Amino acid sequence: MTDQATGDRTIRDETDVNQLFEAIRDPASRAIIRETRSEALTAKELSQRCDMATSTAYRKIERLVDVGVLSEHVRFTSKTRHAHEYTHDIDSIELDVTNTGISVVISEDVAEQTDLRLSAD
Repeated sequence: MTDQATGDRTIRDETDVNQLFEAIRDPASRAIIRETRSEALTAKELSQRCDMATSTAYRKIERLVDVGVLSEHVRFTSKTRHAHEYTHDIDSIELDVTNTGISVVISEDVAEQTDLRLSAD
């Protein structure tokens, strides 16, 4: 569930919470998250910056997209070429433990969000 005014997304399903934690516990995945905070990057750029094989970067990126940490966009480089790039607008991820269970609140910077990010080279 996402609160449109604040940009907060709450995950309550135990399976989804576990998948999120599994995805972000890996140091290489956290490196990808750090690198995509300031700019959108392709898998190749991320593999170079994070010092990992491109295939590893793709695997970790796919998992981070699946759990909702990264967003995928298209970077147009020419009339016939384009690449997928990845970024996020997450400000914080908070764990909430109550008598009824565990939930995770992902706070996003609503001011930085756009419907489609395009960049031209």
